[in-house]
Amino acid sequence: MSARLFTGILLLLIAALATDSAVAGEDLDARLKEAVIQSVSERNGFPAEKLEITIHTAHLPEAAAAADRVVAQVPDYDDAIGAVTLKVTFAKDGETLARISAPIRVKVFEDALVTTRRLNRHDILHAGDLRRERVDITNLVAWIQTESDSVLGRRTTRTINHGTIVESRWLADVPLVSRGDRITMAKAANGVSVTGMAVALEDGYKNQEISVKAEWANRILRAVVVDAGTVTPVP
Repeated sequence: MSARLFTGILLLLIAALATDSAVAGEDLDARLKEAVIQSVSERNGFPAEKLEITIHTAHLPEAAAAADRVVAQVPDYDDAIGAVTLKVTFAKDGETLARISAPIRVKVFEDALVTTRRLNRHDILHAGDLRRERVDITNLVAWIQTESDSVLGRRTTRTINHGTIVESRWLADVPLVSRGDRITMAKAANGVSVTGMAVALEDGYKNQEISVKAEWANRILRAVVVDAGTVTPVP
């Protein structure tokens, strides 16, 4: 065999081995990613299509290449949102081949409600005030609003700029009685109903006790909200 032929065969063998190694490496990376996505999704409750996961592990143990099973585990105390460090196990035929700690970053995206205009404090939300937009809600998961029915008709508790994601902590139900309203104070006793006018000194919701100023007595009383514009005095 000539030296040139031998060299050619050797180069072909090296190339084949390198290709097999690259394919094996890509397959392992794919299985690792699949295991991470499954574990994260099960913990935080978001489907894979709403997650963007960056795996920071740059090097995997050589022994992991022979694994037929890859398992990623989120720590019990972690909600799997933001920065997370997973424990990953590579196994074959039930035997552990390698274990690593895999730092990752998880972002959550959602079709959330976003304002179409600047909203002032105490504005009541209407359909035209909102649009849907796919946004990063990683830091807003606890407050995010995705259903318009849950916010329409409510009022803002602060100014919200145009193009801002709507958060539940910035919204409140519209009170039945608002501060400054002239309201009816009604009381029934022994079959007799007595009414008078008063001014609400604070907002009030149904069955809530508020302060009112009775116009006929020019003094402050406590009353319970009955319905829109009506209260009954506290005995």
